[in-house]
Amino acid sequence: MTLARMLGAILALLLLIAIVLALMPMRLAFAWWAPDGLTAGDVAGSIWAGHASNLRYRAAMLGDVDVALQPMALVQGDLAWRLTRGGDAPLLMTLASPMGGDTIRIKGLDGRITLSQDTARALPIGVSVDAINFQDFSLTYGRNGCATASGRVQVTPQLPIAAFALGYGLSGEVACHDGTITLPLRGQSGMERVDVRIAPDGRYVARLSLTADTPDMARALSALGLSHGTDGFGVTYRGRF
Repeated sequence: MTLARMLGAILALLLLIAIVLALMPMRLAFAWWAPDGLTAGDVAGSIWAGHASNLRYRAAMLGDVDVALQPMALVQGDLAWRLTRGGDAPLLMTLASPMGGDTIRIKGLDGRITLSQDTARALPIGVSVDAINFQDFSLTYGRNGCATASGRVQVTPQLPIAAFALGYGLSGEVACHDGTITLPLRGQSGMERVDVRIAPDGRYVARLSLTADTPDMARALSALGLSHGTDGFGVTYRGRF
């Protein structure tokens, strides 16, 4: 085969691949290439302009979102899913992974994500958290745990104590240390703290600490099972994702 014919055959093959990709339905691409843990009730449209209903990524309930594969990422060997949700609770994020790899990258996450009921029920001492707010959040996570992390996280837990009305929530900056995700959350008053650490194997430790400034409040915290220590009244919760 001459060089000209070989180049022609390669161009024809590339053109065929481009046509197949251009016409591929999102349902098929989702079944083949969706990252582990990403599921949906129904998927429709093309890979460049698709829609997923009841989309879920592990414990995160994303709802009804527009989904599109990013063409430039495909050229670089990555599968990058652009997720967009409009309406009263907008959401914007990219969920990416290399083809054949196990690294997950969350990029440019802005918006509110609802937690699954199983996750909400797993919280200790009657604490209730139904959603998490993200601002410019990014995370790269692979076999060795967290590689990079940045951005702000905010939660508004409901506590079974009237004195701790967390209308402004708890917020903090996510970071990575030796493969472990660290997230120190602080309340506006400084009396409420949650420190979360997620190890590379998925095991996590969450320390909830509350400062009691009256004897009645101290008795209420003790009645809930919180132990008194140097950081106030607290409870440590351990689990695994």
